[in-house]
Amino acid sequence: MTGLSHFGKDLVLKRLQFLKDLIPGLSRVGLLVNPNTEVATLYKRVTDTAAVELGLENQTFEARSLEELGRAFDAMVKAGMQAVTINGEGWFTSSELPSRT
Repeated sequence: MTGLSHFGKDLVLKRLQFLKDLIPGLSRVGLLVNPNTEVATLYKRVTDTAAVELGLENQTFEARSLEELGRAFDAMVKAGMQAVTINGEGWFTSSELPSRT
C-alpha cells in the first residue's frame, strides 16, 4: 500500500518537535482549528498528547471564518503563545476558504 497522510500522532509530534528545535525556550504553543471541521476535536486531542510528551503547554484557539482569525491571533498573543500550529484538514491552507458568515 502507498498513500499520503498529513495527520497522525507521529506527524503532530514531529511538527511540535521541529518548533521546539527552532525556538529556544519554547514552552507555550497555540493550536488554531476550525471547530466546524470533523477532525478538529481529534486533532486537538492528539496535539495535546504530543505536547505533553514534549513538555510543552498547548492551548487551542478557534476560528470558523476569515473574520475570526484576527481575534484568534489576538487571543494567542494575550495568552502568551510563542508559536502556533494548525490542523491539517485544509481550510487554513486552501485557496478556497469557506464562505464568510
